[in-house]
Amino acid sequence: MGCANAKLGSSKFGSSKFGDAKFGNAKFRDAKFRDAKLGDAKFGNAKFRDAKLGDAKFGSSKFGDAKFRDAKFRDAKFGNAKFRDAKFGSSKFGDAKLGDAKFGNAKFRDAKFGNAKFGSSKFRDAKFRDAKLGNAKFRDAKFGNAKFRDAKFGSSKLGNAKFGDAKFRDAKFRDAKLGNAKLGDAKFRDAKLGNAKFRDAKLGNAKFRDAKFRNAKLGDAKFGSSKFRDAKFGNAKFTNC
Repeated sequence: MGCANAKLGSSKFGSSKFGDAKFGNAKFRDAKFRDAKLGDAKFGNAKFRDAKLGDAKFGSSKFGDAKFRDAKFRDAKFGNAKFRDAKFGSSKFGDAKLGDAKFGNAKFRDAKFGNAKFGSSKFRDAKFRDAKLGNAKFRDAKFGNAKFRDAKFGSSKLGNAKFGDAKFRDAKFRDAKLGNAKLGDAKFRDAKLGNAKFRDAKLGNAKFRDAKFRNAKLGDAKFGSSKFRDAKFGNAKFTNC
């Protein structure tokens, strides 16, 4: 089924099955997709402003260049969906399950990921400026070369996530748990890591210029060739590192 350039504003797709439909350049403003099954549908360059996708199942759908401003994804299941170059400005992902989805070069400005589960999703070159990731669980997600400028990670759990070459300028990690995260060549310029827990984290060649680690716990962390130029470690605990 082809629905290119269709205007489906305020439509309701509850429990619909999209199969392998094509919606290139379609507009879904205020549309509701609760419980919809998107299967193998293609939404290239589609626009979903204010759309509600709570509990939707994304299957293997494709959203290249799609725009989701202010969209809501609460409890959505992203399966193996692909969102290359998609834009998610101010969208909400509370309690969403990102599964094995791919978000290469996607932009998440001001997006909210409270309690989201990142599973094994991939975000290479993605941008999370001002994103809020508090309480999110990153499990085995991969963020190669991603940018997290001004992002907030309060109380999030980084699990076994991989952040090779990621940039965290001005990011805030208060109370975050970095578990077994691999930070590779990540850069944390001016980042704030107060009360963060680095147990078993692998810092590789990470750079923490001007970063602040007040009250951080770095037990068993592996520092490799990390660089801490002008970093501040007030009351930090370095047990076993």
